[in-house]
Amino acid sequence: MPRQSRKISPTGVYHVMLRGINRNRIFNDEQDCRKFEKILREITAPKDRNGVPLPPYCHIYAYCLMTNHIHLLLSRGEEELASTMKRIGVAYVSYYNKRNDRLGPLFHDRFRSEPVDSRAYFISLLKYIHFNPVEAGIVDYPDQYQWSSWHEYSAAMNNSNICARSFPFSDISWNKMCELVLDANSEHQPQSN
Repeated sequence: MPRQSRKISPTGVYHVMLRGINRNRIFNDEQDCRKFEKILREITAPKDRNGVPLPPYCHIYAYCLMTNHIHLLLSRGEEELASTMKRIGVAYVSYYNKRNDRLGPLFHDRFRSEPVDSRAYFISLLKYIHFNPVEAGIVDYPDQYQWSSWHEYSAAMNNSNICARSFPFSDISWNKMCELVLDANSEHQPQSN
């Protein structure tokens, strides 16, 4: 049966998910997560062989690295979404297979993507992606989870530089987006009596 064509986002923004084959782990430790973040930095701020900056392959607005899957909220840059995802996959799988002395695919099938067609859906996905570790029972609050873009939105750790500082919906500034994302944490804080 042939694959279905991907739905095209009218805004150019997608929620992308990658899952480990057989739901196996794709991140074993801190080194694996750091490597994946490095790959994300390299595609959002690529350089040529001489170190000269190139246009970004994509723009990332949020990410979360879970043990056996990944969430990305992104829009295309200089290349098609499929090319960017292939670039990410090849780089990480090559590293992972070499490090773990293994062969073969790491990810289940091809990546999944859902078009993001509105500002409201974009904001809800920002919250959903950052709360994934909370919903999985790994942490109580997103600021306790190290492997997501939550810390880029917090003033305390605003130095990772993976996430884009401008958004596809021009009426949202970086500061306003930080407020929207961080306010989501207060909605989930326990109420004191």
